[in-house]
Amino acid sequence: MKKILKYSSIVILLIVLIIIIICFPQLYYFDNKLTYKNFNVYSDKPITPEIYLILDKVDILIKKSEIYDPTLQFKIFIRSDYSVHNALPWQFSNSAYAITRPIIRNIFISKGNLQSNVAYKISGGSRHLDEIIAHETVHVLIENKFKNDRAKFPEDWTKTGFLWKEEGYADYIARDSTLDINKVLSLLQNKTDIKLSTYELEYFKYWFAINYLFEKKKIKIKELMQSQISLDNILNDAMHEMNTHGTKSHPPK
Repeated sequence: MKKILKYSSIVILLIVLIIIIICFPQLYYFDNKLTYKNFNVYSDKPITPEIYLILDKVDILIKKSEIYDPTLQFKIFIRSDYSVHNALPWQFSNSAYAITRPIIRNIFISKGNLQSNVAYKISGGSRHLDEIIAHETVHVLIENKFKNDRAKFPEDWTKTGFLWKEEGYADYIARDSTLDINKVLSLLQNKTDIKLSTYELEYFKYWFAINYLFEKKKIKIKELMQSQISLDNILNDAMHEMNTHGTKSHPPK
């Protein structure tokens, strides 16, 4: 009986230790911390002044979302190199720019450079760090707003394994650019020299579909999440309208 209790105690201790490592990585690495507005930033490198401009941009972007909550605090962990802080493979993503873990809502940037405002993927891609942080904070906003409803929402997984409505909305809020109609159509119809990876093309489609729904159809986020709609149908409708009317597609600014 004593041995059982001893082993049970060890198992419980290990479980608690793993939970602490997952939920509070700032306790054992990320020596540098900065709190600014609603953001708590942890970094394995000294945090340079550029962080303020980056977070100001993020703040502006996410405040455009109808589900923005000024009471939320965001925890952002920025790693400077893929080879460090790999104690648990569940934390940082091995393929994406960043990942937000549900429930604990930790935002892990796989590799970021504050001075250049760039986030990197291990495959070689790069994107503005402020856009990546904004994208991930939108995931937190969605979880916070719909935490009691998400199980009731229709499944919106794509064949490649992504929740297209959520990912598309996150990019809709995070992007800060304007795309010309001809470039959009060329990308979607594969009639351009610009080559996107499967991952990039998928996310471009999600953004394009959500941009159409919000800018043209004036849909609301709750309606989007509750509706059982086809990504392919939305893309076809959006492309048809663009071909017909010849207008430009504008993400939020």
